[in-house]
Amino acid sequence: MMEVIKRMKKWNRFIKDIFYYPNKERDLIKDKTLNKSGIYLWHNKITNKYYIGSSINLYKRISRYFQPGYLNYVTHKDLPIIRALQKYTMDNFILAILDYTTILPSEVNSSMNLHKSEQYFIDLFEINIKDIDFD
Repeated sequence: MMEVIKRMKKWNRFIKDIFYYPNKERDLIKDKTLNKSGIYLWHNKITNKYYIGSSINLYKRISRYFQPGYLNYVTHKDLPIIRALQKYTMDNFILAILDYTTILPSEVNSSMNLHKSEQYFIDLFEINIKDIDFD
């Protein structure tokens, strides 16, 4: 665990909030992400692999990962992060918020701008989407 914490600390300048124990910090996650848009990162403490995602509604997106019904839904089972959460359990993940963005729902290009920001962090963390395999 100390190695994981050291690795995450080296990226400290990019991390706005970090939750080392998401299952135990759900209330804090809610307080920090409610009504906010942004970029998030899941780090698998066992495999050291990462998943970066974005959402116009961070709390809604992140809270879904805690819901068994969402994790078991047929169309979600092919998502790498879902497979990883099912295989390794939430206790083996760290959640980091990389960026909070201000996006008004009426903004036409809000989703596009959020995806550009997500791609920036994917490039920054040198993650090749095609090589991500959480299994």
